Amino acid sequence: MFRYYIYDESGELMRKVRSLQEAKEIVGIRNGWSFVKVKIPRVKVVFEDAPF
Repeated sequence: MFRYYIYDESGELMRKVRSLQEAKEIVGIRNGWSFVKVKIPRVKVVFEDAPF
């Protein structure tokens, strides 16, 4: 799973989006903004056995 972090011209994180298309659209309308693709590790959920 990937997320795209969008930064403004001073390097501050402004938004987190899930799709590349959305990241490109947001960065395209603002001068100096950029985005970085970040891989989000999957969390494995382990359930205990039921007590009955």
